[in-house]
Amino acid sequence: MIKDVLLPEMGESITDATVIEWHVKVGDQISEDDTLLEVATDKVDSEIPSPVSGTIKEILAKKDDVISVGSVIVKIAVEGSNHEEIGQAAPKSSVPQKDEQPTKATAPTTTTTTTTEVEKKETMTATLKTAVNTASY
Repeated sequence: MIKDVLLPEMGESITDATVIEWHVKVGDQISEDDTLLEVATDKVDSEIPSPVSGTIKEILAKKDDVISVGSVIVKIAVEGSNHEEIGQAAPKSSVPQKDEQPTKATAPTTTTTTTTEVEKKETMTATLKTAVNTASY
């Protein structure tokens, strides 16, 4: 499955960031939490960690590019067969697929949204912790 990694939110007033340096290249094998790139905002420089383990398939921003929060910055191949944006879960079908057993109830869409918000907050927290640790040196 290909995961689209989005530039995470880094604060209420931050709408974009400038790519300072990529720490990966296409074809690299990475682990979850490995640093993908460094970005700069008008308030802080941050390292953006990988939310998944996999292989870098495509890098969508170059050094010195200004990218908007929520934009896809990199595509990572992980095991599976679906395409999904990190931070935005793919909608689940309520109709059972071939060879799939029907379930008694399908999780409501709000559960997916809540999980997505938790993932965004966890990514943002990890990013900010990294920025604070980097700034303290």
